[in-house]
Amino acid sequence: MLKKIVTCLFCTILICSGFSFAPGKTSAAADPQLEVDLSKETGKMLNGGAGFLYGMSEPNVPDINTIIPLKPNAAVQKAPDGLQHPNGDALKISDYFLEAGGQQIQIYLQDYYEKWPYEFTGIPDYVNKVETIVKKVVENPNKNTFVYVPFNEPDQIWYGGMNADAQARFFSDWKTVVEKIKSLHPDAKIAGPNFASYNSTVYRNFFKFAKENNVLPDIVTWHELGDNFFSGWNSRYNDFRSIEKDLGIGPLEININEYARPRDPSNQGVLLQFLAKFERSKVYGELPYWHMADNLNDLVVGNNQVNGAWWLYKWTAEMKGKQSVEVTPPNVNEMGLEGIATIDQSKKQSQVVFGGSNGSADLVLKGFNKHQEFGNAVHVTIWESAWTGFDGAAGNPVVVQEKDYPVVDGKVIVPVSNMNNMSAYKAIVTPATAKTNYPKQPWKKIYEAENAKLSGKASVYDLGNSSAYIEWPTSGGKQVGGIDDENSSVKFTVNVPEDGKYLMDVYYGNGPLGPEAAIADRRKTAKHAFKVDNGDATEIVYPANIGFKFIGIKKVYLDLKAGEHTLTFSGMPVMQDGLLTRVALLDRIDLTRAGKYAGVLAPKADLYEAEYAETDGIVDSKLDHYSGTGYVDFSKDDHSSVMFVVNVEKNGYYETNFKYSTDSANSSVEYYVDRNKVKDIKLERTNSEDDWNTHTEIRYLKAGINLIELKNAKGNINIDNLEVKAAPKDTEGLIQVIEAEKTSNTVAGTANVQESAYASGDKYVALIGKGANNYLQFNDIVVPKSGKYKLIVHYANNEQKGNHDYNANVVERHANISVNGGSGEKTYFRSTYSWETFKSIVLDVDLKKGTNTIRFYNDTESPDYEQYAPNIDKIEIAAPETTETTLSVKGPNLVKVNDSFNLTYSLNDLVDNIHSFKMQLNYDSETMDFVSAESLSSKIKVTTKKSVEPGVVDIVLEGAPGHFKQVSDLVKINMKAKVNEKLTTYISSSNITLGKSNGDLVTLEDSVSSIDLYDNVSKISLTGKNGEKTIATNRGTLQLEAKVIPANAEQSVKWSVFNLNGSETELATISSVGLLSANKVGKNGQVKVVATAADGSGVVSEMVVNITNQLAQVTGVPFGKNPPWAPGGEYDKAFDGNINTFYDFSQANGGYTGIDLGSGNQSVVKEIRYYPRAGYTGRMVGGKIQGSNISPTEGFVDLYTISSTPELGWNVAELSGETAYRYIRYVSPDGGYGNVAELEFYIR
Repeated sequence: MLKKIVTCLFCTILICSGFSFAPGKTSAAADPQLEVDLSKETGKMLNGGAGFLYGMSEPNVPDINTIIPLKPNAAVQKAPDGLQHPNGDALKISDYFLEAGGQQIQIYLQDYYEKWPYEFTGIPDYVNKVETIVKKVVENPNKNTFVYVPFNEPDQIWYGGMNADAQARFFSDWKTVVEKIKSLHPDAKIAGPNFASYNSTVYRNFFKFAKENNVLPDIVTWHELGDNFFSGWNSRYNDFRSIEKDLGIGPLEININEYARPRDPSNQGVLLQFLAKFERSKVYGELPYWHMADNLNDLVVGNNQVNGAWWLYKWTAEMKGKQSVEVTPPNVNEMGLEGIATIDQSKKQSQVVFGGSNGSADLVLKGFNKHQEFGNAVHVTIWESAWTGFDGAAGNPVVVQEKDYPVVDGKVIVPVSNMNNMSAYKAIVTPATAKTNYPKQPWKKIYEAENAKLSGKASVYDLGNSSAYIEWPTSGGKQVGGIDDENSSVKFTVNVPEDGKYLMDVYYGNGPLGPEAAIADRRKTAKHAFKVDNGDATEIVYPANIGFKFIGIKKVYLDLKAGEHTLTFSGMPVMQDGLLTRVALLDRIDLTRAGKYAGVLAPKADLYEAEYAETDGIVDSKLDHYSGTGYVDFSKDDHSSVMFVVNVEKNGYYETNFKYSTDSANSSVEYYVDRNKVKDIKLERTNSEDDWNTHTEIRYLKAGINLIELKNAKGNINIDNLEVKAAPKDTEGLIQVIEAEKTSNTVAGTANVQESAYASGDKYVALIGKGANNYLQFNDIVVPKSGKYKLIVHYANNEQKGNHDYNANVVERHANISVNGGSGEKTYFRSTYSWETFKSIVLDVDLKKGTNTIRFYNDTESPDYEQYAPNIDKIEIAAPETTETTLSVKGPNLVKVNDSFNLTYSLNDLVDNIHSFKMQLNYDSETMDFVSAESLSSKIKVTTKKSVEPGVVDIVLEGAPGHFKQVSDLVKINMKAKVNEKLTTYISSSNITLGKSNGDLVTLEDSVSSIDLYDNVSKISLTGKNGEKTIATNRGTLQLEAKVIPANAEQSVKWSVFNLNGSETELATISSVGLLSANKVGKNGQVKVVATAADGSGVVSEMVVNITNQLAQVTGVPFGKNPPWAPGGEYDKAFDGNINTFYDFSQANGGYTGIDLGSGNQSVVKEIRYYPRAGYTGRMVGGKIQGSNISPTEGFVDLYTISSTPELGWNVAELSGETAYRYIRYVSPDGGYGNVAELEFYIR
């Protein structure tokens, strides 16, 4: 990892709430375009960036399910028994990584050393260490998948500077080490030279030497860990390929085995920049080890959950092996809008992964003339994976746009608005064959903490403008900390559109500063006092993160009435070791409508379309009544398969509902969960292939990623989709919960019961292990039959070993788990970051009918940090599946007012001898009418009776027991939506009973469904904030607000601005969120702002805005005093339009920078704008603005003096003089070193 601290600036991140498509541009200026040319193929998709440095710490940490969908290429790990870190041993993780699909494991040989930078003990000693390592590797059955990396960052470690003498020593030592490796492992592959940064001159010399001495590496490596990756990658790549050509070698495989800056992991908008450039160059790369070794380089949360960035890598993995096509970003040498695209003619699909840009952009798809399989129109579906921090578990990506587009002259332009540069987006392009669209996303809004009202010690941390190299990603570029006592608070003012239950996602950070082992025990649970409006305070509890600025998410549900509210977070410090602990910081909160006010949350159903899943079946659309854009046809190949990557929020039982069709009476398919075959499923014949039925399997799934597959179909089977939702709460009773402290358990040896307010039952068992006689045994585990069961272990582990500059050396404690006295199976438990944080891991165990025992122990006595097992809170035992009868409801999620719709009710796993079904249908009579109920079997009779109470209907179905067994879809309820302005309505079933032939009744759990309502836009009203209609300050802004009527119409609008006659204007531009900004042309006048409804209804609204008091910016030829402190800090950087570059003079005094307006262009400057260098704002105090008409070096008079520390941002000063000057400059004060990022001068 890069040791040298490099100056690094990061652009401020702008969060835009919501996301919509628009038929045109969002302002008078053209939006950036990402061009995808389907006619220009660039080779097979490599997915080269799917690699990991210390991404895995121990076997199955993180869970293999999180790795398989990413189709990894390479891992980089430490040498066997290396001391650099306590885990990450290449041999220990090799079986697991290769099972997950990995192709190659690089070994950092120098990580055998303990210190960083590596201690130098002489080359002879190092060669002895290399010999020890290689002898262990060649004994491993995976030996030919390992690649040796002899040196790591030798340009900075052992051979720093790489002058001629250092090069000679390094080349000689390289030859010595490589020859030693080859003598022990003749087929060994070598990677190198592995510099911290690419050096053209040294690489040319090295490869010339290596060729002449027959020690060429098989794989070329270096690191890309700096800001200059974005602008310099293409030139460095091309330079190395030219070196190869000149020397007559290669082309060799290139692997950038450490890429991304410390602030980039978890930020998919930036990570995409690396993946896109690597794909364009067809090279490999590994994410860097900046933080921990157990979370797949900041992609995985806990054992098996994932964050938003993980989905970026999952999406690119889905494209691996397909034909990549040419993608042209607006600027290939800058960070910004980027993408990767493939074409799959067999599936009639193109996939585009894109992002990295704020606001609006155009996705330009061309080359359809070469791909007639798409026809004259295409269907484009776009998903967003939003940033969720390091430790925020992400749900499934959401569909934010879906629409048909005509193909015109072989091209389609897809306008996309409200993009967030921290998000990643995926577009799937298919023929326009969609039968249904994904449901509309619920109302959501983001509120940044830095924009809230701060009290007491609460203050803003500006990470986005920090010049520190080690920094963290954050929403909006800022966080709010210092909420450390009851008088310090953050008060958000929010506004919600309707009464309802809202999910509040709190983006927080909670932990100590620094990665050292000594402060690991200071990772504690934090709390805020929380109030809605002036209500009573409640507590929000935050589990510890690994560090203070590592963002996680806490979910809180709130019942809010429509309108404005205040949400206040205040400090609740905790006393520890005589000191008050730091309280959690806040980054932002998200509010999302989740359900009915004070109501029960409707079960969330996730739909996975088969045509978008991993499949080797045939994707088709010939049949009717499918959902989405097609289905998978298994009829042509008995070995067809489809794998769904299923993501669930928590452990528990879930309905997995497969929609299928078959015209065969003997159809079956094999059902797999997590690569293990569960059963053969016999599928009931549907009336025809055009008719679809649903088969339900209720399975226990673990929180996070689960792999569900259908394989080896028999009969003509088509698979349309998989729906996954939580099973009825009745199934929770099937789970045994046994506390560790239960008196019937055996707590032996040093193991003992301890107390914690954060453990279940306030107790747990600690000090298990360090000898087999120190154990915890659960004694009374009773199951009804023999077979496999799920063992869910709730534990805490905060072990840490040693110190490092930036890595937290967490340790995965292990336990041997013995069932019924059998041999113990070694299992590693991922760090939970705090002894107060208890998390769970789900394991498979074989239990016998009756009573069983499960023992936790270990007999490890060295190393000292691996002696004890984790602290155990409790265990749960669950059968992997259940056959409880359940009622499921299928129907639309989105309904237009005044339209009819229907709901289909189905019984799953029906008990025997049922002859009747009764339920009470409850609905909101203000938003819908009950029309009728239809039996879906001619042999079952349905009767209905409306209650005198509005919105209540009793429904009864009766038939012979055998008739109920013959169907799963039971009854169709026909409804009609009324004209209203509500966003959501609810329909529920209660008092559900099944009547058996013997007179017994079976009661089923109530169910509730939510339906979003919408209407066309009828009117838009425009106002300026606070009623303003004028921009009266130079380069000022005015926030426009659009009220869309009715309330349940699409609320987003497309903004544009024109001259009053409708022509393009130079006076102002407007953003995608309605912020009107006066341009710097110095002209006054009026503009016409237009808001166009985004729903395609054509409704528009106009407003005239006055622009006054504008000044014109003057430009000229920069002059000043160099040399800079370092390259990139020259005087002209103050006029390059980039606030992230700056003038940085080499001396404390005497620096100046200015512009020459040119002969005859003297001007009276009336206003100046200046932006300080981040982190050095105080160095501008005493600085002067001066003017001269003689020369750039003499005749200057003072025009303005900066008298106090400026803000980190644009500062404005007005000048009163009337003298015109040709030369205008800023003179840095004594001790100022220049340190100005931008200067602008304005005249009337």
